[in-house]
Amino acid sequence: MDLDLYQHVETFPNGVLKQHRDAIPLFVELLTSNDKYFPALKGMAEAHAGLCYHYLGNRLLGRSREHAQNCVDYLTRAIKIKPNFVCLWKMLGNMLDTVAEFPNPRSQLLVEGSLAGVTHRRQALLEGEKIYELASRSYSRAIKLNQEDSLLWYELAFNQYRRALRFSFSQDDSRKLMQSAVEAAKQSIKLEPSRWENWNLLGVICASKEINNLALAQHCFIEAISLDKKSAALGWSNLGVMYLLQGSTSLANKAFGRAQQTDTTYMNAWIGQALIAEQIGQADEAMDLFRHCTQLGYHPESSLGYPHWVCSVMNDDDYRKNKHYKFAIDNMHALPVSHDSIVRHCADKDDDASVEALCFLGNISNRLGLWKTASDAFQNAVRKASGTQKDQILCDLGFCLLKQKKYVEAIECYQQVGESTYLAVIGKALAFFKAGQFQESYAEYESALNWLAGTDMEKAYVLIAMSAMVYAFQGEADAKTILFQCITLPAPPIEALFAACALGLLHNDTVLTELVIKELRKHENDIKHGHHVVYLVSQFYFNNKQKSKSLAYLVSQVHKFPDRPKLRQILAVSLLKNHRTPKKNLVVASNIAESALVLDLQDRQRSTIARDAAKWLAVASEAVRPVNEHRRRILAQKAIHVDPTCKEAWSSLIRILNPKK
Repeated sequence: MDLDLYQHVETFPNGVLKQHRDAIPLFVELLTSNDKYFPALKGMAEAHAGLCYHYLGNRLLGRSREHAQNCVDYLTRAIKIKPNFVCLWKMLGNMLDTVAEFPNPRSQLLVEGSLAGVTHRRQALLEGEKIYELASRSYSRAIKLNQEDSLLWYELAFNQYRRALRFSFSQDDSRKLMQSAVEAAKQSIKLEPSRWENWNLLGVICASKEINNLALAQHCFIEAISLDKKSAALGWSNLGVMYLLQGSTSLANKAFGRAQQTDTTYMNAWIGQALIAEQIGQADEAMDLFRHCTQLGYHPESSLGYPHWVCSVMNDDDYRKNKHYKFAIDNMHALPVSHDSIVRHCADKDDDASVEALCFLGNISNRLGLWKTASDAFQNAVRKASGTQKDQILCDLGFCLLKQKKYVEAIECYQQVGESTYLAVIGKALAFFKAGQFQESYAEYESALNWLAGTDMEKAYVLIAMSAMVYAFQGEADAKTILFQCITLPAPPIEALFAACALGLLHNDTVLTELVIKELRKHENDIKHGHHVVYLVSQFYFNNKQKSKSLAYLVSQVHKFPDRPKLRQILAVSLLKNHRTPKKNLVVASNIAESALVLDLQDRQRSTIARDAAKWLAVASEAVRPVNEHRRRILAQKAIHVDPTCKEAWSSLIRILNPKK
């Protein structure tokens, strides 16, 4: 967490902002008749500066830089006419400093060659540190014109400090810049000791590692606090940061607390408390504090801190067992909020975004099903990462590419992994399988089974995957052989039983199906897998021409667990496909499909996808087709309104509008 400084970014009321916008065409009209009319040139520069700061406050950096460029252009023309106006040089320095702080791709300005010290060129493109250097020269020129203005010395000190902080100079160069900043800040205090910003700036510079005069820094912060009680939040917050960096957690907590008392909306004080909560191991408090910061506004620290804790908590699949985390993640919409936060952070940092920030963006996008955003984030992270971290990111990237059905790219991604791990080899095997390269897929699965699977559970899952792959290109017999290997393992996973049962049902292997069904029925009451068991058992009865028993079994399970929407969905589909007579069954199917959707929406532990909701409304519509045409039409329209991209919904509506198709 960085120490705070007095910021140049201004927020304008709507009226003032409108005045800036309305003023520009008027100034343009004046300059059309006289392109050297000084008041119009200065007015244009001020109007563009105001818009620049407005868009910067909203982090619209492209539009902000555009207005900054216009401001610099008009200031250059005005300076040529009246080079002895101090306000012009100061405004130019402020604008250059503002653009120099932008992320690297946008930290650039076109300035006149003579102004940039390049006399042989009409214009020069300045970037980053060169913009800071020109800003420093602008302040120096202004100081030469008026050495008694403390604000000019303040701006020069601020410029030197940020220049040393942002760009990687040698240690000696950084120290020289910081020392120059100290001298300029002291001069500003000498000229105007009653201005609290001067003391605060000197304190910030003295707290830097290059100067490291913490006693003087503390004195400066206290002096700043005593001079202006209304702005004391910033001084208290800086004291808190200094104490936190020294390891004095208790003093830091008190300082941040005083900052919060002074200004309850001051974001840095809340961020400081969140960092303290992290240090003392209060993860739930840290996440709550960072979330509060995101509600207050944008800050690079909180926009990274909140996604970090969201990812940390959700890494544990059982986080919902903790009531606090369940509320913080599910009820407080942590995923979309943290996604907005980390997207803004990465956009703001651009090329300077850290590997961790890009991984958070990829992880959260992954959980939201935004595969393209996730893969772009992981690709950027791969370019910056190395070693085992890079291997892990490549595995995550490969998974996202598989979800996008980019199987060849996924294979290439997994092949870049340096050290083979269980997840990397499994991912590569799946990519080969999806790409139709079955021999390569089998070889990878065999490698994972023999060398990388460390537990019986991992071996079981590999065998299940191998059976599915072998079934695709060698047939039923070999797939059964592999599944039997899996089932004979100690405590085989339920997915192995599902696979064996499905295989038996597909190929009318009654012996195998009966054997597996006996095991599966032990899991009928399981919340996570029970509906799969019920579906397979009902299909077993139906395949054995026990149609009534199949329906009775489904109805009994719905009565037994009326709060489970998945069971209702299975019953609705079964009535629609297998039990269409008598016709009242279709009305029942429609009502059950709707009730399943209502239950699904009411379940706070689940996030109902719009596509699924539309699908079940389409099922309800199709069910009442022979008995209630009006109801059918209404349900189909509702399905399309829920998700206009749902194919089933459109198919249902098309059959209504054009019965012949």
